[in-house]
Order: sequence, then C-alpha cells, then structure tokens
Amino acid sequence: MNQVALAVPLPYCDGDVSDLQGMHFFDDTRYSMPGDPAPKHTVLVMGANHNFFNTVWTPGGPPGAIDDWLGFVPGGGTDPHCGTVAGNHRLTAAQQRGAGNAYMSAFFRVYLGGESQFFPLLQGDAPPPPSAMTNEIVVSYHPGDDPSTRLDVNRMLDASSLTTNTLGGAVVQSGLTPFDVCGGEVPEPQHCLPAGQPTSRQPHTVPSARSPNRGLSQLRMGWTDGAATYENDLPDGTNDVSAYKVIQFRAAVNFTDARNAPGSPQDFVVTLTDGNGDSASAQVSSSSGALYYPPGGPVVNPLPKLILNTVRVPLTLFAGIDLTNVRSVIFQFTQPAQGALMISDVAFADPQ
Repeated sequence: MNQVALAVPLPYCDGDVSDLQGMHFFDDTRYSMPGDPAPKHTVLVMGANHNFFNTVWTPGGPPGAIDDWLGFVPGGGTDPHCGTVAGNHRLTAAQQRGAGNAYMSAFFRVYLGGESQFFPLLQGDAPPPPSAMTNEIVVSYHPGDDPSTRLDVNRMLDASSLTTNTLGGAVVQSGLTPFDVCGGEVPEPQHCLPAGQPTSRQPHTVPSARSPNRGLSQLRMGWTDGAATYENDLPDGTNDVSAYKVIQFRAAVNFTDARNAPGSPQDFVVTLTDGNGDSASAQVSSSSGALYYPPGGPVVNPLPKLILNTVRVPLTLFAGIDLTNVRSVIFQFTQPAQGALMISDVAFADPQ
C-alpha cells in the first residue's frame, strides 16, 4: 500500500510544461488505492515558471539556461500576468526560489522531521510565510483515506454522482445549467471547456504522459439567478461530523462562461442542516480565496488555466447546529447571482 506523502509544485507560468502534467500525479492517485493513508498536496505558485526554482536552469547559470516562459511561449512577454508588460505578476528568480524553499522545506520537515507546526502551510490553512516572497500561492490538500481524517461526501467520479453521492445519500439540484460531469472516463466528455480551447488551459484533462487515465471527473455547473442550489444529503449512520475540522471541496471558475465577470472572483454560501431542521451558513470567501478568476490570456495560448483548488471551510463557522446529526450540505448560489464553476471532491476532513 502506498504510504508516501505527495506534493506537486505547479508553476502557473510554466512555459516548458505549460499543460502542468504534474497535476495528474495528484488527481490520478486520490482514490486509486482504498485505505491509502498518504496525504496529497499541490502548491500552485502564480507567477512562477518552470526553470527558476533552481539556479542551474536560470539565466546567468550554465550555458543554455533560459526563462522558459519567454523562451517557449510565443508572445509570452505580452501576457498581463506572466509576461514582462507593466503590472505583470511574474516572479523573479529569487522570489521563485523563496517560494520553493518555503514549501519544500515545510513538506520535508512535516513528513520526515515530524514538525507538525508546518502542516497548516501544506493544508492551505496558513498564509505563505514571508520567506516565500509572494502571497500568490494556492495550496490544495487531499487527506489520507482514513475515517478519522476524511469522510467523502461526493467524489464525483461518474454520472451517478449527479443523483446519489458517495455516502449513498440523495443529490438534488435546482436552477443549475449545465449540471453534468466531464473530464473523466468514457462516456464523459474528455474535456470540460468548449471545443477549441487548448489542452494547455485544462491541466486536469490534458492527456497524461505517464498514465492511461483520461483525467479528473468533475461537476460542471452554472446558474443565472440567486435561487440556484446544489444539495448532498447524508444518510443515516453518516451524520456525525463533529470529529472533523472542515468541510472541503475543490472548485474552479469557468473562464469560458460569460456568467463569470472577467477578473472578478466567484463566491457562494455553504449551508449545513441538522436533524432538528436547524441550519447554519458560511460564505466561501470568508475562509478561502480559491475561487479567483483565472488570470492571463486569452491571446497567449496556455492561459488562462482552469485549475480546481481546495476550498476549506472551518466547521466552527457553522454555529448553532448539531454537528453530531448533520443531514445535508447545500451550496447556495445567492451572490453573485450568476456564474459557472467546476467542482469535485466534497468531503469532511481533518480531526478537530
């Protein structure tokens, strides 16, 4: 059984591996081995390229070292996020190595040194430290497959997840169009973005160079008014979530859908309802910035990128309900009143 923790650095401005092939290592292993206790992480560094994480491939080092974004991406210098134009978000070589050192050190100190004080960095619960030299880092975290650390509500692995979740509870939606799954195995559509969008903008569904798996099965949804909802019910015997710290899921803003205002983040409300009929709600933006509008492009081919990042909402925000008897998890798309998202991996996670 795999018991080796995994962390994949993902540079948003990668020009050498612009389709971020490393995403498959995270996606493909989430549920590949039942009972796998190994935690998995991605560290998405906005403004980082492929080469600046080390001195050998950075210009000024050995002959042949290049800035891979500018060297491999036609017109890359003109991109507002990764390019060299005014207001860009490119990282210098020193800043990028600072980010790499901070998160790689945290990973090894947690999993080899047992220094648990650095674990919140790898969960995305703590902001980047000053040594990372940038605040534009988004961490995703998938706990090990152990009932004490993770209760999967909806893995969204195929079309059955549209009506019945992983726990066997009912799935109900209202006002969502589309409401389907994409990106996974046949018969799902191979990609989630419209035809004509390059695969470099879709790291979760780009063909893998290392695996026969097609990609990440994900829920594709959109709404046009503030009454739309997405509900997962918890059947008898699965209602006590009091031992967990957060409810979490992965989500991304669909930049090809006009219901998302360009440059503006998305948001919605998570509501938990207990067996007494009492409900409590929390706004996603109160605890996570993962629903950002993907930056860059659209003229430069590899950008923007659709990347599902982990949203973690602390259960302490749901005051006044009985966490030993939760009956439903509802996503309420009240504000903004329109939008479109991709979602996967809804779960309660982490010991209190």
